[in-house]
Amino acid sequence: MNCRAGVSAGNYIVGTGITPGTFVVTVNTNSSVVLSQSAVASGSQTLYFNPSLTGVTRAQAGAALSFTLSTTSNVITGASTSG
Repeated sequence: MNCRAGVSAGNYIVGTGITPGTFVVTVNTNSSVVLSQSAVASGSQTLYFNPSLTGVTRAQAGAALSFTLSTTSNVITGASTSG
C-alpha cells in the first residue's frame, strides 16, 4: 500500500492516540509518516487525514489508513487501506 495516496505534508490527522492539531511533517516511505507530535497510544489504529482541521470525518477525509502507533514516537508505520 502506498500511503502517499491522499496523504501529504501539512495534512491534519485525527484518530485514537493522536493529539488534536497533529499534522504530517513528511511522508518518509511508502509506509512511514512523520508527525508533528508523538503518539499518545500504541497499537494499530485507523487515522484520518485532511488538509484542514474541519470536516475530518470518514466521509470527508482525504484518506483513511491503518497505521501502527508507538507512544513517545512521532513516526507511524505500516500503512494499509481502511474503510
